[in-house]
Amino acid sequence: MPTQFNSPLYDGHFPETDAASVRILRHAGALIVGKTTTTEFAAIHVGPKTHNPHDPLRTPGGSSSGSGAAVADFQAPMALGTQTGGSLIRPASFNGLYGFKPTWNSVSREGQKIYALMYDTLR
Repeated sequence: MPTQFNSPLYDGHFPETDAASVRILRHAGALIVGKTTTTEFAAIHVGPKTHNPHDPLRTPGGSSSGSGAAVADFQAPMALGTQTGGSLIRPASFNGLYGFKPTWNSVSREGQKIYALMYDTLR
């Protein structure tokens, strides 16, 4: 599945293997139905044209806004996202959802694009 971190630097990039989180979910029987968008490298403030499904004039949140908006819009029952600051819990709350932030380093980040090693977590 293409992964470009919403950056032209990675246009056409296809990872050789799934991230550890995706492998674990697939092994448990999950069906990966697609991907959502993010801000560039999940950090730069210039982001995609994701809209809050409850009010298009309101922001859907941070870099994992695509994950939050997709679940709130019933496009998927759940979604993965990453967080360095408030990148996942903010989109969850802005879109009327719950976000789960596990203890740092309790979920493998193998295959994840790391922005800040000591802060990045996977949800």
